[in-house]
Amino acid sequence: MEHLAWSAVFGTNGTIAGMASRRRGSSRRKLENTDHVSLRFIQSNLQRSKLATSELLVEADRRRIAVALVQEPYVGSIGELRRYLGCRVIQKATPRRGPVKAAIIVLDSGVDVEEDQTLINENVTAAVIVAGNCRIGVVLVYFEGDMPIGSYLDRVRFVCSKLGTDKIILGGDVNEWSVWWGSEHDDARGVDLCDFLDAEGLHILNEGNTPTFEEVYRGPSFQERGGCDCVRLRSTR
Repeated sequence: MEHLAWSAVFGTNGTIAGMASRRRGSSRRKLENTDHVSLRFIQSNLQRSKLATSELLVEADRRRIAVALVQEPYVGSIGELRRYLGCRVIQKATPRRGPVKAAIIVLDSGVDVEEDQTLINENVTAAVIVAGNCRIGVVLVYFEGDMPIGSYLDRVRFVCSKLGTDKIILGGDVNEWSVWWGSEHDDARGVDLCDFLDAEGLHILNEGNTPTFEEVYRGPSFQERGGCDCVRLRSTR
């Protein structure tokens, strides 16, 4: 994909994974010089499962994922995703109004992270990933199905405007339907989101409604939990 300032890719059942890039790549991280970087991202709704959260981290390490975007991670009684050795977790810090629904996990120690807690709440998380001279804004969302979509979209628009880069990855679970990201039909929320993407110059990149991969362990598979989408990002200045 060439010369994209903003991009988004959506999955089935209202699940979205997003990327903004000038080129696609194939490795977790490659710094040939300060102007050239390749990163790999993964996203999944973990449906508050402790096992699914652990499995995702194992799979991310196996696939050399740089950044994991997770919705509804296991938070236990503390209301937040616990810190894992070798990972940086970006999520809403205390005080919170409820449990964390969206968290960004940075697994690649070779990239820097800029975090602003004023842009983060329980349902919308954001950070800037810095590798070489490449600055990538990452915005992760979880839209509650019974809440109006308008306030969520206003928040996403505001957060994106404050990241200081036109390279944006938008990912999450939006509980909206549209044939544009593999749903069988449109609903009103999906139409509103498509209008938002069009207005913001965002591009839907995925095709079909099958997760990029599924892993089957004891119990439900990743696909049954919402699936995982893996996208690769390669950018040159």
